[in-house]
Amino acid sequence: MPATPTIRDPRPDLKADSEAWTILLRTVFHRNRDLYGVLDAMRCEGTLLKANPRWGYTLEPLINRDHWPSKSVYDDFKKTWVVPYQGTLIALLKELGTVLSPSA
Repeated sequence: MPATPTIRDPRPDLKADSEAWTILLRTVFHRNRDLYGVLDAMRCEGTLLKANPRWGYTLEPLINRDHWPSKSVYDDFKKTWVVPYQGTLIALLKELGTVLSPSA
């Protein structure tokens, strides 16, 4: 059986939510590799996890010249790549909220 790769936040420079991203990516890697690839790409581009009392966590894009170039680019990516996994992602973000007990 192949060894599990070391999974870390690909953007540790975005320190505020790095622990949350590491936990999320490790969890999703073992459950859905396609969704893992989508979330990894989103984080690389500059997406934050924000604590939310209802949803556990939500995704929030950084819109600037160093990250997502515009909200419409982010929305197009989300529509194409995230919506197919919406139910799974919502469950994962709620689960992450219980693990980290966010206070929003």
